[in-house]
Amino acid sequence: MSKCGILMAAAGLWLAVAATAGDLKKDFQKPPEATKPRCYWYWMYGQVSREGITRDLEAMSVSASAKATSASSRAATRSRR
Repeated sequence: MSKCGILMAAAGLWLAVAATAGDLKKDFQKPPEATKPRCYWYWMYGQVSREGITRDLEAMSVSASAKATSASSRAATRSRR
């Protein structure tokens, strides 16, 4: 590779790093939806109330959770004694 080719490659790499650094700062301050945390939200034996849902959703909002997958489970659980 010639000196001119090396200089062009180095300049291209520098421009790419400079552009990425700007995106990184912006994405850190306001993360894209795809990078936000998600959670599984289970209700055992239908033990759910309007007040409980409200508290859980408020807590998820404070923690910046993007999505929640909810399910109600009727599976038997064994108590450990």
